[in-house]
Amino acid sequence: MKLWALFVLLSSGAFLAAQTPDRTSANPLHALSGFTPDELAQLKAAAPLLADNGYCVFTFNYGGTGDVTATGDIGFFAILAEGGVAAGVRRIEAVTGAGAVQWAQHQRAALARLVEALHVNEDQAVETVGKLHAEAKRLAREVTQLKMKLALGSPQSNADDTVEVGGVRLARRKVEGLDKDALRQLADSLKVKVRSGVVVLASANDGRVQIVVAVTPDLTQRVKAGQIVKEIAPIVEGGGGGRPDFAEAGGKRPDKIDEMLETSKAVLARLLDQR
Repeated sequence: MKLWALFVLLSSGAFLAAQTPDRTSANPLHALSGFTPDELAQLKAAAPLLADNGYCVFTFNYGGTGDVTATGDIGFFAILAEGGVAAGVRRIEAVTGAGAVQWAQHQRAALARLVEALHVNEDQAVETVGKLHAEAKRLAREVTQLKMKLALGSPQSNADDTVEVGGVRLARRKVEGLDKDALRQLADSLKVKVRSGVVVLASANDGRVQIVVAVTPDLTQRVKAGQIVKEIAPIVEGGGGGRPDFAEAGGKRPDKIDEMLETSKAVLARLLDQR
């Protein structure tokens, strides 16, 4: 038989409906705004104490087949998650009884594995993870900067991808592993380098293609970045758009990048002829 109980945290006016013996979820009736971290911590801390001491709470039939009159009837329970499900309604998920014990044991085992992998004490785990995360972000930035320098300055990258089309310089680059932000920065750098012209960049990342097209301000009346990207993106099975001076697109065919960059020359020539 399913048993339901209502736990009332008077200090915050929050209501929790809990089901035993396994996982339960319910919609609090009066918690119209989300719990703050402190309130949720109070709720988690108070619940086992009430359960252990058998404190009575309001009897409430929450759609199950029976009621309980004390949280001690339920035993240990742990709150797993809290979030919004509709306007003015929050949802709490919890485990109770044997399910709660199993969850706690799983959490403890996961913490033990983490501490062992980090080679630190438990009280140092959070700080260590934070340092590793910060270091990973720093290294990722350095890698991105190196890739940008390589794309800008290597002889191989400059030898075959800057051409003149109808009196307009076209700088094309195929780069590896750069995200949208890095491509934007690279496009800005190449615009400065060519002074007057069009920049077309493409990067392959995890089977996806990112495309950036930039046009220097003096040429936006003759050719627009959005027009170029709309014509070349379909080659890599993608699409996009943007402003006269800057446009972006995505695609699904990294193997078609070379073809797309080559086609950009003909596209630019045709758009220039239309003016």
